Amino acid sequence: MTDQKALRVLIVEDEPIVAMDLAEMVEGWGHNVVGPASKRANGVALAESEDIDFAILDVNLGRGETSEAIAAALRARGIRFMFLSAHKAAAIDFCMGEDVMQKPVIVSQLETRLQDFADTTFSQQAI
Repeated sequence: MTDQKALRVLIVEDEPIVAMDLAEMVEGWGHNVVGPASKRANGVALAESEDIDFAILDVNLGRGETSEAIAAALRARGIRFMFLSAHKAAAIDFCMGEDVMQKPVIVSQLETRLQDFADTTFSQQAI
């Protein structure tokens, strides 16, 4: 990331290795990671209380949990986010037009989406 401020990015992912990989990528692109959270309750707590610019949410968190409540908490605070899922957006009943990136994640596409969000965010703040 060049000449940009760092975003604070919440990561919610139940698979520890995937969460670690996502965190390393996000940090490698010059951003700060909030979490990662692996369970709905932890994700909601972070979404409601932490200073977050953007979030990456796995849809299915295992043990019958989803990220629906986390998405609702982020929407309530006006925080933008995207879903990661093995399913298309139409299959996620609580998706309300947010970006959905299908797993397995294509790293360059995730980096581009995050960079586009950062560019938009910081250019709007400069106005």
